Amino acid sequence: MTITVSNLHKRLCSLIESGHGRKPVVVDKSSFTHNCEGDGITILDLAGLGIVCVPQGDGDGAIKVNKDGTESCRTCLVLVGSDKANLKGDIVPNAM
Repeated sequence: MTITVSNLHKRLCSLIESGHGRKPVVVDKSSFTHNCEGDGITILDLAGLGIVCVPQGDGDGAIKVNKDGTESCRTCLVLVGSDKANLKGDIVPNAM
């Protein structure tokens, strides 16, 4: 599935109405692949999006850890390619 402008607008309005309007937007670039990337294809379709708790880096290549020993994360709107989205445009939970 490819997300259209109208579908993106509808989904973003729904997220804003649900209280997610101030969440940062991030891209899971590992979810975007295409067989012709080696031939120069660099513009890939947005296939899904969703609100996800994303682990935070510590600046040294590891995951930041909170004082209580848990992983530090922040809730973000994540944009994904076809490798991590279902046909409805939702993020596949086990793919993150």
